[in-house]
Amino acid sequence: KIFEYTELPLGVRDFYYYKEKNLLFVVCCDMNIASRVDAYITNVNLPWEKKTDAHISVGATFAFKVIQTKDGKYLFEKLWAKSFPEQTGVVNFDAESNTVEVGLDSGAIIFYRTNEESKFIQYDEICKIRPHKGRVMGLAFNYQQGYIYSCSSDKKFYLSEINFQSNVTEIAESAFGYTNLEYDKPNARIFLTNEGGALSIFTTTTYPPTMVNLIQTHSTHNIRGLHIDYKKLYIFTATNKGDISILDLGLPGKEKLINEISYFGGNLEIRIVRYNVNRNELITGDQNGKITIWSLKTGQSIYAWQAHASAITQIDYDPDKNVLFTVSKDKKMTYWQLPNEWINEEISNFEKNEIKNIN
Repeated sequence: KIFEYTELPLGVRDFYYYKEKNLLFVVCCDMNIASRVDAYITNVNLPWEKKTDAHISVGATFAFKVIQTKDGKYLFEKLWAKSFPEQTGVVNFDAESNTVEVGLDSGAIIFYRTNEESKFIQYDEICKIRPHKGRVMGLAFNYQQGYIYSCSSDKKFYLSEINFQSNVTEIAESAFGYTNLEYDKPNARIFLTNEGGALSIFTTTTYPPTMVNLIQTHSTHNIRGLHIDYKKLYIFTATNKGDISILDLGLPGKEKLINEISYFGGNLEIRIVRYNVNRNELITGDQNGKITIWSLKTGQSIYAWQAHASAITQIDYDPDKNVLFTVSKDKKMTYWQLPNEWINEEISNFEKNEIKNIN
């Protein structure tokens, strides 16, 4: 562990790190059910009461400037914060328009425009739309067309228009609630996962987007983790039962040929998965706060450690610095310096020789 930020008042649900400007947008919420219920009741305006913006915070969005000093230390400069009377779930940032999109558990999506001239300290709410009836699980914004793509636990995949907020088009309805949305803007395609272990791919070259492939992985459990590697052309999914699938992404335009090529796993409630292309390893974070490193050569776990006291909700890996950034429901954001090797070569050779001697 090389740095830990512990000044968040609420547990972390998601973040978006824009490395070009060192901007970090974090969405948090109250993880205590009892206090959430109490806050919801308190926040309700009865008919005879005067309406007010004052509320007990159940969710919040924070904007940080991340600064790394010459000696390798990290500093978090808080730019602004916005609280909500309801839970926040996902966040996205569009660098072209300096727009922050926040998805709420109520099904609403709120847009904020930040100001680069003010060094991103100033922000304004643009609009609030409510396309969904369940928790927003993924979203993406196409600034040129004014489209917002969103999926939800209500099993709906929608296209909404920010300029005409009443225009909401249903693209698809899944048999299970959606869990992830990945927008590959350069190649005009969207990847979605659901609670039934399926991955669907849509093309955005048409209006509305159309499905080009639906792949059922070997698992029928809830896909919590999704990662796409556009260099090696792999798709990785991970479920809440520990099932990890590898799919062959292929070249753009060949989406109909995407298929599952391998799977493995263990008894872990995985929430997040990332691929280390330099070492051909997977990094997963689970419900119990543990980080596990997996070898794709053997399909076996190499190393694991207790990174947080509760569920890990999002991670980011920098292969150049070999640094892992993790966030959790325990209100902590942590940087980890990973070693150059997980297993000492001398020890590994010794163990191999011992096995030969025993045989």
